[in-house]
Amino acid sequence: MINKPLLVQQHLDYFRSNTMAMLLIVLCFMISGCDTQPEATGLGSVAGTVQLAAPDPGTGHAGVLVYLAGTPYQARTDQQGRYRIDGVPAGTYDLAAEKSGFQGQIIEGIQVNPAVHGAESPMQPAPATLAAAAVAQTSPTETLSTLRGRVLLQDMVDENGGVRVEVDGTAFVTVSSSDGQYRLVNVDPGSYTLSYFKEGFRPYTSDPIEVTSGVLELNEVALELQQPGDPISPALTAAAVAARTAASAPVGPPPGPAEPRSIVGLVELIGPDGQVSSSFENVTVAINGTDNIAEVNDQGQFRFDNLTSGTYTIIGTMENGPMVQIPVDLENQRSASVTVKLNQSAAAAQTVGSISGTVVLVDAEDQPLDSSAGVQVAVTGTQLIATTAADGSFTLTNVPSGTHTLSATRDTFEPAQVPDVVVAAQAPANVGEVRLMQTVDRPRVVSTDPADNARDVVVGFDLPIQVKFSARMNPASVRSAISLTPSTPFTALIGKGLGAGADDDTLIINLSNDDSNNPIQFGANYRITIDDTAESMEGVAMAEPYTFSFRTASPGVIQTSPANGEDRAYVDQLENPVLITFNTRLDPETINERNIRVRPDNGLSVATTYTNSDANGWTTIRVATQWQANTAYTVTVSRRVKAFNGQTLGNTPFTLRFRTAPMEIMTMPILETR
Repeated sequence: MINKPLLVQQHLDYFRSNTMAMLLIVLCFMISGCDTQPEATGLGSVAGTVQLAAPDPGTGHAGVLVYLAGTPYQARTDQQGRYRIDGVPAGTYDLAAEKSGFQGQIIEGIQVNPAVHGAESPMQPAPATLAAAAVAQTSPTETLSTLRGRVLLQDMVDENGGVRVEVDGTAFVTVSSSDGQYRLVNVDPGSYTLSYFKEGFRPYTSDPIEVTSGVLELNEVALELQQPGDPISPALTAAAVAARTAASAPVGPPPGPAEPRSIVGLVELIGPDGQVSSSFENVTVAINGTDNIAEVNDQGQFRFDNLTSGTYTIIGTMENGPMVQIPVDLENQRSASVTVKLNQSAAAAQTVGSISGTVVLVDAEDQPLDSSAGVQVAVTGTQLIATTAADGSFTLTNVPSGTHTLSATRDTFEPAQVPDVVVAAQAPANVGEVRLMQTVDRPRVVSTDPADNARDVVVGFDLPIQVKFSARMNPASVRSAISLTPSTPFTALIGKGLGAGADDDTLIINLSNDDSNNPIQFGANYRITIDDTAESMEGVAMAEPYTFSFRTASPGVIQTSPANGEDRAYVDQLENPVLITFNTRLDPETINERNIRVRPDNGLSVATTYTNSDANGWTTIRVATQWQANTAYTVTVSRRVKAFNGQTLGNTPFTLRFRTAPMEIMTMPILETR
C-alpha cells in the first residue's frame, strides 16, 4: 500500500527543490544581463478548502483525502480544511474529496496550467463541504504485473525510507519503506525506465526495463548525497554507497582507543623434580577461543600484539602438566602483563587423564559413510583438540581432571556435543560412539506474491499466486501439500513450461471463478499453507510447513479497451466501442449516461449498454458515441455506479484517458489504360 501522506510530502519536497534551482538560474541570468529565460518546469499546483458538515471537536476539518482521480497526486486537509497538491502536470482533472463517515464529492474538469497555476498562484477549485454519510473506503488498483526492488541511501544505515519511485510516463508511483524495499503493481507489460527521488540525494533514472507478466525483481539501486552544484549522476552501487558512508561518517569515540592492544608475559616453569626449569619446548601459551598462539622464547617470555579492546583469557599448558587460565582486561588499558606459572611436579602429573572414542559420520538417511576422517574433537574451554582417523577414532591426552564437555565438528555435518565427561587422574575416559549427521539443505519457501499479510489484492478474471522455492521441487508432492482457506477452486502449476510464470522452483496457484457458486471472495482473508510433505527433486522434504495470508480488495474496474493512456486508439460507434470491464456484476440501474461521462462533450448522444459474462457474471459496459478523430477523450465512471448488492466499487471514480487515431485519407491506385 502507498503511504499517502508520505507520498504527498515527496511531491512537495521534489517540487520545492526544483523551484529553488529555477530561482537560482533566473538570478544568474539577471546578474549577467542575459535576456534568455529559463525553461518552465511544467508542473503546477492546486490548492483549496474542504469543510466537514460535522467537524471533529479535536481535529476539526483535518484528514480529508483530496486527490486528482486516476493519478497519484493527492493531499490531506489540515484542521482548517486547507489542502495543497504540488507537482501537477498540465491537464484537465476530476478533483475528488473523501473521508470515512462522509459523503464524498467530485469537482469535474478542473484545468491546471503550470504557466498560470504555479507555486505562488495555484489553481483554486471551488470550496467543498462533505455531508455526513457512510461511504466505503477506496483502495488503490493493483494488477498481476509487479516490480519489486530495494533502494539504499548514502550515510543512512538503518533508514532508507521515503524514496519516491516512479515508472516514467505512467501514473505508477510508490515510496520505499524504512529498509529500502518498494513494490510497484498494476504495471502493464512493456519497456519502462524508473526514476528515484529524495530530497538531499541525487535523483537517478534507470536503464530501460522490460516488464512482462508476473513478478520482476529489480537490481538494487543506491542514491548519493546531493552536494551543492552537483549535477545529476548515475546511482552508486550498494557497495560504493557503503564505502562512501564509512568514509564520510562523522568522527566520534570508537568502542575503544584506536591504538592496537597487547599482552606481554612470562612463563615460570617448575619441573618434575620441583626445581625451576628453563626448558620451554613443551609449553604452549594461547588466547582461549582463538587461533592466537604465542611463541615462548628461551627466557620464558611471550607477547600478543594487535589485539582489539576487550577481555581475554590466557591459557598456559605443558606436557603432562595442568592447564592454567588467566583473565586479562584490555577494555581500559592498551597493554597488560601476566605471569603464567606451570608446575610439572610428580604430584601435578597425577591430575591429568585422557578421553577417547569414535566418531561415525552418517548421511541424511542415517547410514554410515565409508570414512569418518577429519572430524575436529575438542574439550570445550581448552586448547585440547584431536582429529579423527579414517575409522573415526580419536584420543585426547593431558586432559585436566574434572567434568568436561566434548565437541565434535566438521564442515557439511551437524555438530555434536557430549556433556558430563568425567576425567580422573591417570585414568582413560571413553565416550563410545559419537554420530554426526550430514547437513541437509532442505527446501524452503523464499518468497510469495502476494506477499504475506498483503492487503487490497485485486481480483481479476482469476487470481494467480506465485510461490518461489529455494530448490527444484517434486511437482506431485507440492500439489498434494497445498491447502487453502476459505475453500476456493484452484489449479496448481509447477514445472518449466507448464504455464505462465511456472518453473521447476516456482509454483503458480491460480484461484478461479469458474464455479459461480463458489467464486473468489472480495474483502476476504485468504490463508495458504504448503505442508512439509512437499519435497525437492532429490526427495528432501521441507523442514516445516509454510503459511502465508493476504486480503482481497473491493470490486472495481479491472480492464479497459482502449487501454488507459493509449494513443492512436481505434474506436467507432458500432464495431469498436469503448469497453470497461468490472470484476463483479453491476446494478443495472446505476449504468446510465449520468454516471458514465464522456468528455469533451460534442453535443452528440452517448449510448451506454452492458453485458454480463456467462462464465462468472461480471459486467462489461459498452460506451458508444460518434468519436472524433485525433481527439483526447476521458471517460469517467462515477462512484454512483454500484455492484449488484449496492456495494461501492473500490477504485471509482475511475477515469479512462485515450486519444483517437487521426483520420487517414485512403488513395486508390491509378490504373493504366491502354
